[in-house]
Order: sequence, then structure tokens, then C-alpha cells
Amino acid sequence: APAPAPAPTPPAPWAAVAPQPIEIRELASAPRPRTGPPGARITFELNGETRTLELYDDLLIGGGPDSDVVLQGPYAPRRAALVVRLGRSYRLYNTAPRPESVVVGGKGVEGQVPLSDGDELSIYGIELRFNEL
Repeated sequence: APAPAPAPTPPAPWAAVAPQPIEIRELASAPRPRTGPPGARITFELNGETRTLELYDDLLIGGGPDSDVVLQGPYAPRRAALVVRLGRSYRLYNTAPRPESVVVGGKGVEGQVPLSDGDELSIYGIELRFNEL
């Protein structure tokens, strides 16, 4: 009898960083109205400068025109992640197609995760830091 055919090669694992670079293009030119005092901040690099955004209610990160932090690149999704304020705490929701695209503390986020002071985030390879106020 002939030898059995070899098993097909499994697909390569998804990389946390897209093959084409994704970067922050800009911050929203017309931020949404905010209410109350900020409860946290996100810090990141933009054009070689450290930038800080105060978080009030929510923050949308993605390539869509309604994003607060606008990503650019051929693989940038319209909505990559959403940070939502719930009382005095914040949660990060991965709205990207794969958990490995949004990372908190070195772990891919599937669904959502609470954010803690000092958390390091990676959204499509873009490094951000979350700090409570």
C-alpha cells in the first residue's frame, strides 16, 4: 500500500505586528465633547514627541474618521480598540479582528480587560501607557 500523504502545513501564526507598519497619523482634529474631570491618561509617541491624552468617558483608536487616535497603514482597522470609563475604572475592548493585535501587559486581549495604573498597551505594535489620575 502507498504511504499516507503528509499532513498539510498549518497556517503561520498571526503576528502581533502587521507586516506593513501601522503608525499614529494624528489625533482627532475635533475631539468629542467631554464631561466631568479626566480619570486617566494615555501616553504615546507621535512624530518623535511624547504625547499625553487625558481620558474622560471613552477613547477610540483606529483608522476610521471617528477615531480619537487615528491610525494609518494598509492593515489599520477602522476600529482597533476602545477604552471605556466605568465609574472610576477603565476597560479596554479589543475591536480588532484578532486578540494578538491588541496586547495589555504582554497578553493578547480577547474581548475586554480592565486597565490598571501603569499598564503597557500595544495596539497593532504601537506602544501606549495607561495611567490613572
